[in-house]
Amino acid sequence: MKISKAALAGMIVLSMMGLSACSTVSFNINDNSSVVSSTNTNITESNSTSGDNNIVTNSEKLESKSDTSINGNDEAQPNAYGYFEVINPPASSISVASLEGSWLDMGIGTEVLTVNAGSDLYNGNFSFRNDEGKITTGYIKLEQDKDNTIIYTFYEDDGTLWNAFVANGSIPLNDLTSVLDGGMNFKRQDDEIVENVVSIEAYDGTYIEETAGRGVITLSVDPSKNCFFHVTWPVSANETAEWDFSCSYDDNGGFPYENAVKTVTTYDENGDSTVNEEYTNGAGCIIVSARDDNTYVFTWNDEMEKIADGCVFVKQ
Repeated sequence: MKISKAALAGMIVLSMMGLSACSTVSFNINDNSSVVSSTNTNITESNSTSGDNNIVTNSEKLESKSDTSINGNDEAQPNAYGYFEVINPPASSISVASLEGSWLDMGIGTEVLTVNAGSDLYNGNFSFRNDEGKITTGYIKLEQDKDNTIIYTFYEDDGTLWNAFVANGSIPLNDLTSVLDGGMNFKRQDDEIVENVVSIEAYDGTYIEETAGRGVITLSVDPSKNCFFHVTWPVSANETAEWDFSCSYDDNGGFPYENAVKTVTTYDENGDSTVNEEYTNGAGCIIVSARDDNTYVFTWNDEMEKIADGCVFVKQ
């Protein structure tokens, strides 16, 4: 087939246009590749710098949060009494198992706490018998407060918080002191401790001021554990002061009162007496303690007149 000169010339022109187009595309691709490469490099460098900064910042945030969170868990929520679940159990010396046995209340001396450990060491059951014979039962958990202090929490069967004690991990563990206001102090029941634990009736009796033998304190305890005090203090050869007040024993080893009635009896030369009432709202506290020989002594803190400061009264 013969091709005319005009057609041949057209084909050559089209061929050159195609080559030109291919060259343009190739150039654009190479140019774009360079741009993309440059862009990627910028992105990588930017991400690297930004990423490093983000890692440090997040790390700092995590460290900051761990100081104020519970078990490092910012989503932890306290129960109704402000205690949190322990996520990471502590050393084995801190466990409900370490509480297993019988405990005596050092305040009253007749109240008994009995603990039965659970199967997983961190749960258990308890029963408590007060001085009137009433029994309270419930369960024990190992929890912690907002300061991350590990706590033995005692809940009654219905979920009411009965008591709470710091889990200090002492070995052997022979002492439990409540972290609640007005809480109890328990000692583990064994032969050595039982000898020094007494009922409130053991304090009943007469106590005489040790130095001069002048002042006398008499304590009477009724069946309901109510305590009645009578204090006699000679002021002079013909004058005697007396105080009468009632109170209950508290968990701090004392008998606080606010109802003391003071009277002063004066005798004339014929032996006749006159009684004057000076006040009816006297306040103070009598502290009881035991010496090494198990002798009980009273210390009387009289807030009205400080009449007995520094005096010790020994049980007869």
